[in-house]
Formats: sequence, structure tokens, C-alpha cells
Amino acid sequence: MPTHGSGDGALTGSTPRVYWRILNQGSIPTQVAQAVHHLRQHAPPGWDIDFYNNPYAVPQGRNNICRAAYEGDYEFVVMTDHDVIPGLELFTLPQRNLPIVAGLVPLALDGFLTTNAYRTDSENFYSITEWTHERMEVAAVGAGILCLRRDVLEDTRLHPLFEFELDSWGCVKELGGEDVNFCLKARRQGYEIILDPTVQGEHLRTAMLLKTLSRYCGDNEAPPTRFEIGLNRPDLAGRFTFNESEILNHG
Repeated sequence: MPTHGSGDGALTGSTPRVYWRILNQGSIPTQVAQAVHHLRQHAPPGWDIDFYNNPYAVPQGRNNICRAAYEGDYEFVVMTDHDVIPGLELFTLPQRNLPIVAGLVPLALDGFLTTNAYRTDSENFYSITEWTHERMEVAAVGAGILCLRRDVLEDTRLHPLFEFELDSWGCVKELGGEDVNFCLKARRQGYEIILDPTVQGEHLRTAMLLKTLSRYCGDNEAPPTRFEIGLNRPDLAGRFTFNESEILNHG
């Protein structure tokens, strides 16, 4: 049976065997390729780093990565998305020895700034828009930067780990993505979903949005940074709403 307790998450100083794959759904952005090349040069011993070119739907790609890590007898699997640029802090995630831990990825969704982590009340999910450097338990995370310990891979109650949650029409529900659905299943089995804000990734679309926003700031106003989102800058939601084509064409 898996150990659900997450401990204190303190850095262990150990160098576990880690299987890191960048899930690629198309061409690799140049910025990501350069970042991965840099990170490879600074990787701790025991890290197996490569791109996974996924010809399948995203859930199957994630499951294939997890199965390869399990069959390769790795202690941890780390997944990042092909449009996320992680930093060197990524290497600390397995050292926390937590079953499920994610890094923070600020995101641009429908022209608004949000994150890949969610809290919940009895009825609704809310994107987390305020944080400190302390780790926090959350309701769910996106898998832009996600680290799973081996006991999670072995827990057959969670299989398949990643799958869409569908409505009666066979359509993906709102917040029914494979990563959020995985988190909800894991929580029902007693796992904690931990967000580590000290590990952050730059989302390429978000970077383009912020570059676009900077063109709309006044002469005496500093453009927003990727950390000034949601509740930290509530004025952004009212002032800056763009469609995706504008972001991409003018970013």
C-alpha cells in the first residue's frame, strides 16, 4: 500500500533516480529546447532527461511516461509541458520526497492571468493567485510541472492515472482535464496535492501576453510582471482582456 503521508517536505540531500520527460505535442519551441539543454548540463546524478514526442491524446502520453518510469524502476517521474520553461529549482522537487508535488506556472487563459493550481470550497474551484515561498496543500494542479513518487505509480486504485472526465455527451467537463481529474482521484484515496511555489516555470503564452500588456501601460506605469496576477493586481482583470490572436500576433 502507498504511504500517503507527505512528511515535512524538507530537502533530503539524496540523489534519487528521476525520469523527466517533456511532453511534446508538436514542434519544440526554441526557448524550451535551449532551456532543457542548459538544465541537462546542471542535472544531478540519476536524472534521465529527454523529450517525449506524443502521437496520442495528452492523457495517454502522460500515462506512457509514467509507465516507462515504473518499468525503468525510477523513484520519481517528473513531467513538464513543451510550452513551459522550468528553472534549476526543478531539481529540488524529488528531493522533497513528496508523493505528489507540482511547481507553480502562471498562465494566460482567455486573456486573463491565472495559475496552474486550484483551491476549492464546497461548490467551486478557484485559481490560486496569491502565494508565498511556503509549500501549500491545494485541491488540484495542472501538470505543467509535476513530480510523482513511485508509490503513486504503483497504486492501482488510481489507474489509469490520467484520463479526461466526460459528461453524458462524451465531452470533457469544465475542469475535467486529465491533470485535475488525477488530483481529485488521488485526494479521494488520501493523497495530498502539494504546490511548491519556489519551483516556477515560465509559460510561453503567458510571456507573450505580458509583453502585449506592456504596450498598453502608461508612460509612468511599469508593465505587470508574471508574479502580479489575479488578486495581487485586481486592476488587470478589468483593464486587460485580449483574444488569443491579438496576443500571438502582437506578442
